[in-house]
Amino acid sequence: MLFMNEWDIQEAMRLHARHPVLSKATSLLYALMILADSVSDGWPYWTKPCRAARKLQELIQANHPYTRKRDAPAPTEADLKRAVAPIKAFLKKNRKADWPTLNLPC
Repeated sequence: MLFMNEWDIQEAMRLHARHPVLSKATSLLYALMILADSVSDGWPYWTKPCRAARKLQELIQANHPYTRKRDAPAPTEADLKRAVAPIKAFLKKNRKADWPTLNLPC
């Protein structure tokens, strides 16, 4: 599954609350969803932020505790940085003065 809806994101935040990398990833994804909801028709309908967050969603979904492969390497700060890069580019290109700011983890 690629698209994470609000429930998926909140569940991921709960599951990864204590993980040093995935807690940052899920918090950023939630903040991006809230931003999309506040400045557009909403997260499910505005595809640009969702596309920008594709790598972030993939990182989160690949590390779901129930479906994660046992021998898969743990996500690193470098993985998070690569996943955040398209979001930074999206925000730089689309940012408006009245948008809320996002705290990017890297």
